[in-house]
Amino acid sequence: MTAEQITTILNRIASGERSAVDELIPIVYQQMKLIAVKQSAGEFRDAANPTELVHEAYIRLVGNEKLAWKSRSHFFGACASVIRRILVDQARARNAAKRGSGQAAIELHNEMAVTPKRLDLLELEEALVELQELAPRQVQLIELRYFAGLTEAEAAEILSLSRRTVSGDWAMAKAWLQTRLRN
Repeated sequence: MTAEQITTILNRIASGERSAVDELIPIVYQQMKLIAVKQSAGEFRDAANPTELVHEAYIRLVGNEKLAWKSRSHFFGACASVIRRILVDQARARNAAKRGSGQAAIELHNEMAVTPKRLDLLELEEALVELQELAPRQVQLIELRYFAGLTEAEAAEILSLSRRTVSGDWAMAKAWLQTRLRN
């Protein structure tokens, strides 16, 4: 199905035609599932399984009456943002559970500290909120590349930018994040 056909279906959903949702599901489900599988195999192995992640994202996207997508690209950009929020919510819930949920706290000594091998999602979220003030387009790019698992070419299409611009923004965003997350 072409991007224009998907956009037409999204516009019908936005105008209140609930039957169009049934047309959209089979079209976008596979792409959303690929995004979720990439996340589950990558940094966020502790996240919900890909099917649960897709279903939660889809419910949030299509269940929100206020959302109106301009295009297929806009829809998948929103999908990346929703997946980011779901993963952050899950990380916060896991951290809350780790804190004991009412159990007595245990003091950790320096020699007991362990450096995590994987990226701390909540640290990343804090950094992205900070970067949003400086470079909102780079945050969109990070969502598309990192959370949605899209290529530079796919992100360029969604953001309506040249591949060269996206490549430069991606390099700058990665450098900024590496510096910020080291400190």
